Parts: sequence; structure tokens; C-alpha cells
Amino acid sequence: MDIMANNLRKSSNFQDLGEMAILPLIDHRNKKENNGKSDMQETGNQEDNAEKARQTAISLHPHEKWELLENGIYIAKSRMPRSAEQIHILDKELRQARILVDRGSTVYLLPETPPHGKKRIKFPDAVVDGVVMEFKTITGSIRQVEVRYKEARAKTEHIFFKIDANLTRHEVTRKLAG
Repeated sequence: MDIMANNLRKSSNFQDLGEMAILPLIDHRNKKENNGKSDMQETGNQEDNAEKARQTAISLHPHEKWELLENGIYIAKSRMPRSAEQIHILDKELRQARILVDRGSTVYLLPETPPHGKKRIKFPDAVVDGVVMEFKTITGSIRQVEVRYKEARAKTEHIFFKIDANLTRHEVTRKLAG
């Protein structure tokens, strides 16, 4: 199950972990879910989203070099792994990025360090279609959802969860809603 969580400005339905919504991923290429848009319109939207992603990544890291890693996925040159642990982390992030790319998004995997002049804070994982996003994988219990959500919210308001556990969307939503 793959879901995104992000804040809502006005909502009283969610508490404890902040106002947020659970959004099922929508396949950008599925005409039924895109109000009958043609393939040409969808291609234009994907190109617009790719440009938004590029511009956002460049604005966050203006001195960074970006390399096309695979179709729709770019990586900061300084983000290339240098240890077994970094390879493992990148592998998990690539699995999540591929899910988003398969649905028509463009993903820029951001450097592990913050931009020049910023404090030593943990920086979000990626820019997806112009939105800064943190990736989290849930492999354990429902408790892990809350823990990973809090970790991710310290970095950004947009979170992509990849749930590799025997949890339903209802259980995850209920846990995040408090």
C-alpha cells in the first residue's frame, strides 16, 4: 500500500499529530481518474510537473549537479552513496521513487546535507513534481506509523509512506488521525 500524508489548512477532523490527510496515490496516466484527459494533455501535465521538480530542486540546491539515474529519477551528484549503509538507504528511496515515477511523476533525490548556509538539519529526501517530500517505509507494527510520521514531519509537511506491513489503509488513517 502506498499513501501520501500532507497537511490541510482547515480541518477539525484530525488531531494529536496535526491536521493531515491520507491521499491514495493516483496514476497520472489513468484516464478515468484524470477526468477523461487525453494522453496529450497528460503528457503536458507530466512535462509541467517535471519542470516544477527541476526548478524546485535547483532553487533548494543551486550549486548541485543533477544526474539522470533512470527514467524520471534524478539524483544529486553529492548524494551518490559512499558506504553500504548509504547504498541501503538509497535502495529504499529508489523503490519509493519508482512507484511515483510509474504513476507519472518526476523525482529528484536531494542531497543528504542541507543547502549552503543552513543549519545542520536533516533534509527531506526528494522533490516530487515540485513538492518537497520525505519518504518513509513502514515494515512493522501500527506503532511504527506514528513514529515515522513524527520523524518525517520534522523535515517537511509532505510525506510518502510505503507500507510493507500487514496494515490496512483504515488502520493507518485511524492511527494518524489520533
